[in-house]
Amino acid sequence: MEIGGRRILDHLFHRCASVVGRENVAIITSTEPSDDPIVEFADTHNYQYYRGPLDNVYERFVGAVSKFGIDQFVRVCGDSPFLQPELIEHALNQFSNQYVDLVTNVFPRSYPKGQSVEVVRTRTFLSPDYVALNGFSHEHVTQGFYSHSDHFNILNFRCSELQTPKLETWAVDTYEDLQTISNWIINNPEGPKSFGTPIIAIHKSGIKNA
Repeated sequence: MEIGGRRILDHLFHRCASVVGRENVAIITSTEPSDDPIVEFADTHNYQYYRGPLDNVYERFVGAVSKFGIDQFVRVCGDSPFLQPELIEHALNQFSNQYVDLVTNVFPRSYPKGQSVEVVRTRTFLSPDYVALNGFSHEHVTQGFYSHSDHFNILNFRCSELQTPKLETWAVDTYEDLQTISNWIINNPEGPKSFGTPIIAIHKSGIKNA
């Protein structure tokens, strides 16, 4: 799917790369033939990618973090073409400043859909204790943090005064979402510029030292 003559994944990839560099961005997709066009797109643009099982997203991420050898990773959804780079940057700064297992802006959510970002500590994500949690989901791979927040050091950041353009969502989940955002972008080709300031950090559990 395209918005403004550009693939949704391309919009998102460039926004992520503007923060961490394109060499540190990877598309995580499945080994199903139906996802071959994603890989062809990535190959055409020389984007990194990793393919894993369709029905086990957790194992897909395990394979990806093992391949790339990373201590933490930013997780964003491919349906979010206009994710604000400053949210990624803020989340990474918060993660580097304190020892936490997860930095997030959806616990609770104060930004619109399509503006969600998580920074996850790989060691915690891969630990047997995380996988053993009651209600652990192989599909919703970070749900265990939220369902058992008392087990983890979680830092949530939120916007105190949301100043978003008047759209209900910035995620492309339906054809109607695609049409709405595409129409808005005609007159706003740079996308949304700000979702409000200041940003406030909230600790959901005690912060421990590394």
